[in-house]
Order: sequence, then C-alpha cells, then structure tokens
Amino acid sequence: MRGFILFAILVIAHAHSTTATLVIKGPDKPVLENDEVTLECLLSDSELNTSQVHFEKFSKYMNKWYRLEEEPIYRRCIPGVILRREVSQLLLSIHSIHSYFHQGLYRCVADNATAPDNSSQPLAITINYMRELSVYDVSSSSRKFIKENLLVTLGDDVEVECSTTASEAPQYFWQKYGEDWIVPSSKLRLKNVRMEDGGDYTCMAEHPTLSSLKRSSTISITVLPACSVSDSPACSHQRPSQPSLVQLHQPGVDDLRGGGGSPGAHPVYHRLPGPQDEAGQEHQGTH
Repeated sequence: MRGFILFAILVIAHAHSTTATLVIKGPDKPVLENDEVTLECLLSDSELNTSQVHFEKFSKYMNKWYRLEEEPIYRRCIPGVILRREVSQLLLSIHSIHSYFHQGLYRCVADNATAPDNSSQPLAITINYMRELSVYDVSSSSRKFIKENLLVTLGDDVEVECSTTASEAPQYFWQKYGEDWIVPSSKLRLKNVRMEDGGDYTCMAEHPTLSSLKRSSTISITVLPACSVSDSPACSHQRPSQPSLVQLHQPGVDDLRGGGGSPGAHPVYHRLPGPQDEAGQEHQGTH
C-alpha cells in the first residue's frame, strides 16, 4: 500500500514539473490602434527553452489556432509582426497594431508536448479605435456627404448627421460656434431655418470608456434667401440682366416690287433701350 502511495506522489510531482510552465504576458494598459505592442512567452520551472515553444493566434474565421513563426509565409497572416528569442523568453512585437489584423486571442505552446495543458492560458488583445468622422445631409430621402459647406434655403427644414466606426458605440454631440448649447445626439435638426441659423457647426464623437479617444468635424451652414420669379425685386441680384430684343422685318427684293417678303430674307433683332440707356442719355444731355 505504501508503495502505491509513493508511486502516485511521484507521478503527480512529475506532472506538476512538466505542465503549467508557460505564461504569456501582454500590455498592462488599454491598447489603442497604431500603438506598438509586445507579447512575452515566459518559461518557468521547466527544462524547456525558447527554441521549443512558439506563439499561436486564434482565427475566428477558420475556428482554429494557427502558428506564428519567423518565416514570411506565417507572418503574412498578421503583418507587422517581429519574433525574437532570448534565453528565458520569446517576444512577439507588433508595430502599428490594427484591429483588423491583430485583435484576438494569443497563446504560447510547447513544440514537444501534445497534452491539452501544453500551452499557456489564452491572452485576449482588445484594440480600441475610432475612425474619422463623416457628416451627411439627411434632410431628404437621399444621404449626401457634406465636405465643408451646406447651402440651405430660408424657411426650409434641415437635418444633418455625423457618424464613424469605433470599437465601441461612441457618444455624439453637436455645438454651434459662438453658442453655449450642446445637442447630445448624432443628428442635428433645424426647423424653419432663419438667416441667423447660418454659421459653423461642430460634431464631436467620444469613446464611451476612453475619454482620450475622440474625433470632431466642423461644417459651415449658409442660409440663402427664398427667391422666385414673382419676387424679382428681392432676387434681382441672383439673375443676370438681359437686354430686351425686338424682331424687325428685313426688306427683300419682292418688297421693292410691291410683293411679299423674300423667301431668303432673315429677321433682324435689335435691342430696345433699357433703363440704363435712358440714364446714359440723360447724362449725355447734361454736357
């Protein structure tokens, strides 16, 4: 009985000495997109060395782990990765980390072991990001991108919206330059636009958990007077003045003979004198 107990103790001790020896460590603060990140695969209480371990990354698309190595064929899956081996650790450095390529689960794995516990606990790398803001005119059924300036007509209803993509849904705010009000929304609505509604409007987006991660975009709204043909005095500055024309009959050969107009004759147009001509004549008469 004593021999069996001693044998069991030796088996447990041997299992303890050959497992749970790989540890993966990563950044101790939130990771922002384009940061430089280094992962460490540490060896402790083991006869293994760094030449016997490697990094793996989990692919959610293939639903499996795949090996990361120094060869280019492996590094094409996640660009910008540099592997470096030292005496007691294996380092994986990612320059300009990106959410599309580098976010996910990583682990360290021993080459010469096949048991389920031949690897470290997975380390999740979460990348925080926020893209540049875009502003759109959504007043009508169509969605139009606003580059800098939006022209609106006096009395119209206007609705603009800003949007972005981020690791978490951002919080949006609208503010007008020179005013002290803030609209906590991605949309800004102006009803029955007045001339004084014109000006510069800024949309701000803020990450919900990282206040340092924010974006802003400013557009200018210009209000134009409502003009039509009936109110020409108010809109005369928007329409170029054109001289009045009158059609005159050009006499042909048949006219000299007392007949009708010549088939080859063409009408001649003359400009009738306008107000500016009358003003010019009065000016000439004063000399």
